[in-house]
Amino acid sequence: MNFLLGLFLIESLQAPVPYIISNSLYFTAPVLDCANVSRLKPDELTVIPSNMIGDIVLVKGTAEVSGVYDSMCHGTGRTMSRSQAKLLSNDYNYAELRERIYIPDKIGNESIKTDAPYCYRDLDECLSLIDTLIEVQQRFRPIAYLGQI
Repeated sequence: MNFLLGLFLIESLQAPVPYIISNSLYFTAPVLDCANVSRLKPDELTVIPSNMIGDIVLVKGTAEVSGVYDSMCHGTGRTMSRSQAKLLSNDYNYAELRERIYIPDKIGNESIKTDAPYCYRDLDECLSLIDTLIEVQQRFRPIAYLGQI
């Protein structure tokens, strides 16, 4: 039931991606950038996932989120590029990963090697960086990964 509830929350609460004004190395004027953010206004809800075995938090935007153009990270973010992850993937214990979380046999290790948990930042460290922008409402623990079916 937690899994279904978690999926429902993730699908129903994901906000549309906003356009954020940012400075770019390639343009002399500010440009619109919509990568890697979710829209979050004060008192609205969204989810912030970490990695396939890490917690997912349901958060509510505070008044302070207006100061960052009503935007929020869509996850904790990668600690390395996909190319770097591929280099480390041969040493990762995918059998242990599959014991911790259900991953259908149809999803081979080759399909998830660039998304293994070691590729992502720690959720609590990231939450501490944005604690004035959000209030954590609830934590969820994933029990299955179905991302590559």
